[in-house]
Amino acid sequence: MKRQTTAALPEAARRRRAASWTAVAILLGLPTVLLTLVRLVPDDLGTPWVQLVTFTPYSPLPLTVAAAGAWMTFRRSRAAFHRVLAGIFAATLVLQLCWLVPRFVAHPVSTAGPFLTVMSINARDAKASPEDIVASVRRYKVDVLVVVDLNRYLARDLRNAGLSLELPQSDVRPVPGGSGLYSRFPLRHEDAPVPEDNSLRQATVLVENGGSTIPVLFSAVHITSPRPHQTDEWARTYRLVRDAARPGTPQVMLGDFNSTIDHAGFRDLLAAGFTDAGSGTGQALVPTWPFGAVVPPFATIDHVLSSPDLPPAWYTTAPIGGSDHAAVLARLSLADGGISWRRTTDESSWRLTLPPG
Repeated sequence: MKRQTTAALPEAARRRRAASWTAVAILLGLPTVLLTLVRLVPDDLGTPWVQLVTFTPYSPLPLTVAAAGAWMTFRRSRAAFHRVLAGIFAATLVLQLCWLVPRFVAHPVSTAGPFLTVMSINARDAKASPEDIVASVRRYKVDVLVVVDLNRYLARDLRNAGLSLELPQSDVRPVPGGSGLYSRFPLRHEDAPVPEDNSLRQATVLVENGGSTIPVLFSAVHITSPRPHQTDEWARTYRLVRDAARPGTPQVMLGDFNSTIDHAGFRDLLAAGFTDAGSGTGQALVPTWPFGAVVPPFATIDHVLSSPDLPPAWYTTAPIGGSDHAAVLARLSLADGGISWRRTTDESSWRLTLPPG
């Protein structure tokens, strides 16, 4: 009896170990498999999926552990269940990597110039530091700035901090939750589909060449946060922004999209021909929110989108005091969009030549 009991102990230990690995694999793997299935749906679902899709880029790590755990258990038990489980997790991991890896690949863009440098910041209920915003505009030589979630007090403080010296042209709606576009070049206001909606403000920036200009449509975007009680409003503002796009027009959409590249609404914008500056420069996973919070930044919800004739050549983020968002900045190439430029005689500036027609 003693010999049987002693022999049974290792077998019992192996079974417990196998059960533990199986539990770990299921706990880590099944939620990410379910999240992957949700990501495959062509439309954004409601709560909690809208919120959980934000964590899609972090799925490969638990999937790797889950697949390894299921495979190790199969090696010991040879049970078909564990082999199927390992196969499901491995296939899901491959799919996740197919989504993830391209975001680290930069697309080559002409470095000869000229460029249009743009910046966006969510001012967090107008609490962002005007001095930090203006300092970033100066440091990066920003040509067009978008500020969302501002009011008349922040608009005033930005002027007092010297923003009008850097970007003298502006189109601002200085109401609570409003937005503003500031430009180094002349601009004209464009009527958005819903003029009084803070989710979207549009203006055309006129890049000058003496008597000639090229218009670039800019959209200041602030899509509603997808909190559990307002996902319908989030979807409505997404449709508003999507419908405001003008195919065939040089345009830039930038601001707080309250969405990652994995949300269906954002993917619709990319499918419409826009390039995400973070993705185009291999930095799609640089987080922009939340800053100054208990948890570290983990979500990339602030974006710069540009039409094919304005490809991104450079992208970065910058912390702004008082805001829980990072500012996003991109340098867009004007050399790859069918527009030819040449240096002036003194090499101090670029001359623009419009394409025929």
